[in-house]
Amino acid sequence: MSRREDDESFVDVKTLAPGDCGKTVNVVHGTFRCRRGYDLYTTTYLPAVRRTDACLVFHHGLADHSERHGRVLAHLCASLGMPVYTYDAHGHGRSGPSGPVGRALILSYRHLVDDLLDFTRLFVTKAEEADVQTDAWAPAAAGKAEAPGQAPAGPANGLGSSFQEPGQQRRRKPRIFLLGYSMGGLVSTLAVAETCPVTPPAASALSPLSISTTRPCNPGSSPAPAAASEDDCAPADSPAMSAGAASAPGRVGTCGSSSNLFEGLMLTSCLTDPLYGNQPLLRAIKVAYVTVLSWVAPAVPLFKRNPVESGIRDPAAARAMADDTLWYRGRFKVATVASLLAACARLRRTARRLSDVPLYVQHATVDMSCSLPSMHAFLARVRPSDLTMHVVEGAYHDLHHDPETPMLLGRMLDWLRKRI
Repeated sequence: MSRREDDESFVDVKTLAPGDCGKTVNVVHGTFRCRRGYDLYTTTYLPAVRRTDACLVFHHGLADHSERHGRVLAHLCASLGMPVYTYDAHGHGRSGPSGPVGRALILSYRHLVDDLLDFTRLFVTKAEEADVQTDAWAPAAAGKAEAPGQAPAGPANGLGSSFQEPGQQRRRKPRIFLLGYSMGGLVSTLAVAETCPVTPPAASALSPLSISTTRPCNPGSSPAPAAASEDDCAPADSPAMSAGAASAPGRVGTCGSSSNLFEGLMLTSCLTDPLYGNQPLLRAIKVAYVTVLSWVAPAVPLFKRNPVESGIRDPAAARAMADDTLWYRGRFKVATVASLLAACARLRRTARRLSDVPLYVQHATVDMSCSLPSMHAFLARVRPSDLTMHVVEGAYHDLHHDPETPMLLGRMLDWLRKRI
């Protein structure tokens, strides 16, 4: 069985101009020192009125920076009454180093994953635990009422393990959702996988999902063909991952995440395999070439990138990105490409750990940077028990600056509301 999602929510993102955001969202900037000793530039979006005990962490893409996604993050914050935490990755945006050699230079994907986990555990968790709330609003946030003086029955209430009498303050376990864009989706997925059991729980052995289809740009169209598996990334009996919306019925609110840190994972245009579709021999040659070259000349900007217009449909957004001084314009560096290839290989090996993590995916059919077939192959490997997927016909890579962004924002809000 499957649940069809026909109800649409539309959001006017044009109202989210920077001058208007301050009326409902307080934006706080700061720095966070990661375990490697680097200071990373942080941004926190705080709602005027907090309405949930959940929060969201965001990771941007390659050559990107968090401020470029500020309108989307501010809207999620204001609409849900939920704090949103983000930062500029090392060598990106306002995070150092500032010299040309270190910009968008990734010597190891482990640095990205460790920085995200450190930021979540040491910055976000501390901020959330410091934001002590009274229990007056807690039962409403949990979606259930409790008798006066009666403690909720276990973690299913979604409020953490510590609960006090009404009116008293409590120290609650943070409920953290993670949103990753492009390379940030890859980093976020690896971070979540590290917080999940190596062997998925027995409860995740569900029957194959039945997939329903609703396309944002063309509702009611027929399902897309199932993606072919590559590199044995999908078992023979894997469900076909088609375009549209897919979900397992009856899972929302009844099954928590298997991650010990994150409540759910949201992916926009996620990078999963830049070499998808290459023959095994050609793939091996390319990986070996880049790996060896990264040992010799890691910081050389060698690999040509796609033009801005190939990733953004909105001409105004494309011009704004081209004029953005915080956006890295140069060619991709050798070590960066080698690190991302290694990260994608790691992703294929750890994908099954994510089977019991609530998963939201949105991807475009004309994504020149992160192909849709590679995402289908990744999902076939994961076999998620709680999946919602939206495919945008005709859209490009950047779904956060697209004509369909208002509708996708509405769907992101719907997915989060059902889980917070």
